[in-house]
Amino acid sequence: MSYQYESECTFIKEKVLEASKLLAADFVVREKMPRDVVTSNDYAVEKYLEEAILARFPEDVIVSEESNQTLKKAHRLWVMDPIDGTTNYTRGIAMYGIQLAFVVDGAVELSVIYYVVLKELYVAKRNYGSFCNDRPIHVGSNQSLSQAIVSLGDFSTSNEFRNGRMLNLIRGLMNRVYKLKIHGSACVDMVFVAAGKTDIHVMSAHHPWDYLPGLLLVHEAGGFVEQDLIDNFGLERTLMVVGSTQELSEKIQLLL
Repeated sequence: MSYQYESECTFIKEKVLEASKLLAADFVVREKMPRDVVTSNDYAVEKYLEEAILARFPEDVIVSEESNQTLKKAHRLWVMDPIDGTTNYTRGIAMYGIQLAFVVDGAVELSVIYYVVLKELYVAKRNYGSFCNDRPIHVGSNQSLSQAIVSLGDFSTSNEFRNGRMLNLIRGLMNRVYKLKIHGSACVDMVFVAAGKTDIHVMSAHHPWDYLPGLLLVHEAGGFVEQDLIDNFGLERTLMVVGSTQELSEKIQLLL
């Protein structure tokens, strides 16, 4: 049986690759708030993808980080982050990407993440698996915390409670795990877990464009995520654990 949303998948893969070419252009950086920046190329990619989606699917609804942040209920919905890891992008750090999730009646059915510098196109299809450049990918099988590579999301720019909780987690993990890393890009962290490069990602975030595409990718690669978050669009979490194995996920949860 063919994948139900194959036409949407083929379409958005092509458009993301086209949009990524805009990132080679010069850009202007603006500070949205302290320690949080946006570039003119964020807006350029967002505009390109929005116009392409609405030209092909005029009844669909879009939620995006820069211009359409209001969460909406819709039969068919696209959630996008035009550049995830903008600070890395502005500094020439090769850890950023373009990511989208396609949501139907509240459930994430498809996600696409393009890791631009490495030219790796990640795709997740509900109940059909996860892929990198059309090759299946799978999470790792490590179950030992002492051998685990754990990545953490960025600290909040405004919420000291969340930052304190992350600091406590670092203290709890630093002598228990193999390595702790902060990459500064949710999509990079998610593809690393999905592809078996790292074992756990812990993020403190509540914007769906940050986590929805990656959650489906990890889930379809055999990892452990909060099922409710990919089944019911609009739910919020302030802290989530994305794991390669159930055993590791449970061990991290005990330290939160």
